Amino acid sequence: MNELRRDQITPAELEVIDPRKVISAAELRNSVKLLSATYEAFGLNDSDFATMAAVVTSLSRRCQDDYVIAIGKDRLRALLTSQGGIGPDEFERLLVNRSASDYAPNTNAFEPFIDVGNAVVSNVNLLSRFLYAFKNIHLGSRRRFQIHAGFIFEDMVKRDVERLGFTVTEIKRINRKEFDVVATRHDVIYNLQCKNNWIDLGKVESDRALYVRYNRKLTSYYIRALAKEERREQLLKDRLGLDRIEHRVISRFPVITTDGRIVNYNRISDLAAPLAALSAGEAREDAGRPMEPTSSGDRFRARRLAGRVVAALIGQALGRAGRSPVDREVFLVALMQRS
Repeated sequence: MNELRRDQITPAELEVIDPRKVISAAELRNSVKLLSATYEAFGLNDSDFATMAAVVTSLSRRCQDDYVIAIGKDRLRALLTSQGGIGPDEFERLLVNRSASDYAPNTNAFEPFIDVGNAVVSNVNLLSRFLYAFKNIHLGSRRRFQIHAGFIFEDMVKRDVERLGFTVTEIKRINRKEFDVVATRHDVIYNLQCKNNWIDLGKVESDRALYVRYNRKLTSYYIRALAKEERREQLLKDRLGLDRIEHRVISRFPVITTDGRIVNYNRISDLAAPLAALSAGEAREDAGRPMEPTSSGDRFRARRLAGRVVAALIGQALGRAGRSPVDREVFLVALMQRS
């Protein structure tokens, strides 16, 4: 947001940071100011976030060695009561971790304080992590922010594909049909749909069945979106005067699928792999040697078929071993993500 919309943000007056320290209380307070300034246009400071930001700032001034924060429960209660807005009981529920019996809920919790008897203890890192998560919760339900975040993601994709050697066009709409990012390279059109989806990564560990269902739903939605783009691809071919076109979905947060047309944003550099193969094929043809098939569509179909065969064989083996259907799918999608 700061990188791509700097001209739309009122600069915050930041504290001087000691360059000898990796992180400090001053840096935490600067983070609070930057978050407030960056998302002020979306009403973040009109919500409970402003109250929580004031609490975090106050707690940061109680740091020991500019890092650890320890405070008695009575003093914490008095501080929370003085803030208003959020009740002290709700404050404590949000701030103080309640240990769970399962591993996944513990590792995915965002409460920054640990109960140690008559006091609670935290540190600068945990408070910063908590505040970012608290910000996400309050912004996630705001329609204006959701729309704006989608535009920012498109700009991120444009920036990245340009770095990969694509030429990004200015096409956004043809005959009232909208497109996200349209780029070209080696006389091939790349129609990139940018999906700024959100996945609660804690669900991967804590509720595998729910995550599998959500992953299926999302990938099915992406496949339908790709089919829609294929039906209107002639619009782009006519506008750009090129015959070859590839459609891709760029997913902001990872989904697990064998469909090579769905690209997770953290693997966006994979888009350049077909280009490298295409360039190599053209070089072989120029040298008078037979050129192997380099169509990205052909490669995609071959990889998909191979992936299905391997998945089927592994699935059969796990079935014989007595694994449940959900366990088998979790194992398979994890395997595919690693490959």
